[in-house]
Amino acid sequence: MRSLGPGLVTGAADDDPSGIATYSQVGARFGLQYVWLALFTLPLLIGIQEMCGRIGLATRHGIIWHIRRIFPSWVLYFAVAALFIANIFNISADLRAMSDAFSLIVPSTPINLMIPIFALTTIILEIAMPYRIYAHYLKIITLSLLAYIIASFFAVSDWTAVIRSLIFPTMASDVDGFVMIAAVLGTTISPYLFFWQTSTEIEEEKYKIKESHRALDVTFENKELKVMRRDIYSGMIASNLVMFFIMVTAGSTLHVNGITEISSAVQASEALRPLAGNFASLLFALGIIGTGMLALPVLAGSAAYAVSELFDWKEGLNLGIHNGRAFYFIIILAIILGVIINIFDGSAFQGLIYAALLNAVAVPVILFCIVRIASDRQIMGRFTNNRYQTTLGYLAVIIMLVASSLAVYYFALH
Repeated sequence: MRSLGPGLVTGAADDDPSGIATYSQVGARFGLQYVWLALFTLPLLIGIQEMCGRIGLATRHGIIWHIRRIFPSWVLYFAVAALFIANIFNISADLRAMSDAFSLIVPSTPINLMIPIFALTTIILEIAMPYRIYAHYLKIITLSLLAYIIASFFAVSDWTAVIRSLIFPTMASDVDGFVMIAAVLGTTISPYLFFWQTSTEIEEEKYKIKESHRALDVTFENKELKVMRRDIYSGMIASNLVMFFIMVTAGSTLHVNGITEISSAVQASEALRPLAGNFASLLFALGIIGTGMLALPVLAGSAAYAVSELFDWKEGLNLGIHNGRAFYFIIILAIILGVIINIFDGSAFQGLIYAALLNAVAVPVILFCIVRIASDRQIMGRFTNNRYQTTLGYLAVIIMLVASSLAVYYFALH
């Protein structure tokens, strides 16, 4: 755990309440039919996040900083605007899901009271804590993901069927089946993960160089590259393992009992109670709160990194509040806007639809920029992509473009 850092936190934040809701819905609607997506998306997720980490290590600059210098201005403003707005809706939905989950554990607690409490807690921790303590705190919260792995063993009896569905992919032939694949891809491969990974790798390197009192050299860079890759592999494998176990749990309980419509992670937790027992339901609810506390700072932080790079402001969680006023202002603003959305619209599911649509449109564009940056030898030097990495990157762009088009088409019809 000591050697792991941004990759582990990024992977765990990928399983936020909105992701839990999506994976639960896939399991409820289609049973075990789509558990193979946990394997299919893993190399794509690892490849993309490794590129993002490598960009941070090689250049000491974030993704938006590079987009400003390489691509047309419309790409720059589109990427930042889409990320910021989608993150706000995601923050709003996650706050609502966390508050709903808390009300399951402590029924007498007003939901609308917990939303600002969770928001204020996140703001205080992200601003007041020194970066190293805060990063350590985020790593500890990743342990909340174990709730979903443990819960599955209370809910699943036929593991042979699970393994068979994982190894031998099947697909539904109707439009809803393809849309669900698009939803899983969009939830799993999200823009905020790219920006957080790159920027926190830079934070980590600044801290390590400062602490070791070493100049940047080839030996140091090679060592950090190995650490970064091990960290990302660990984080992405953990993320997809949790995705797998959530779909397995929902498919083995909700689907087989005729519950095929789940609009939120909390609804999945409630539905598990009579099927898998109170403890499985409690674990699910606790996991929602834990992953929400992990995802909120990542969502707000990634928005702050992107906006700060757009305007060339000082950025970083290593900065104190006095040195990084603008950076921390964006963090506070994003979370407050998430609270305000809940005041006017209490539907977390509706917020997730808006976020999913924006991500669907933005992901292929941002992914293309990342692959282009990571493949440019003038920018990356000896850290540039090899042929395999570039091919995998552009394959991810094509897959996400198809998935995004399906999602937009489906929502346009409905």
